[in-house]
Amino acid sequence: MKRVVYDTNVALDVLLQRAPHFQASARALDAAGCGQVEGYLAGHAITTIAYILQKAVGAARARLILSDLLSRLQVAPITDAVIRRALASPLSDLKTLSVTPLPRKSIRWLS
Repeated sequence: MKRVVYDTNVALDVLLQRAPHFQASARALDAAGCGQVEGYLAGHAITTIAYILQKAVGAARARLILSDLLSRLQVAPITDAVIRRALASPLSDLKTLSVTPLPRKSIRWLS
């Protein structure tokens, strides 16, 4: 099964119904929700999403929304070793390299 790492903004487009990308982002996230792909969010995205949701809908509602989102997606861990490996890599895309615990050949980054 394909593994897809969703950008923070894709999740926020859906959770906050932000125009103009809501429809496209919703279709992308639906692929994970329906089991067509194995969906991931980077570990650092969770705190960013939580902060923005709390400002928009309050802390209690934000937790419920995040819990629902994470029932469909997995969290790609970002550890000290992962960041150090990414920084030492000759490749320039630190964002993609920061989820290298996932096999690189199977990752597709959706932003």
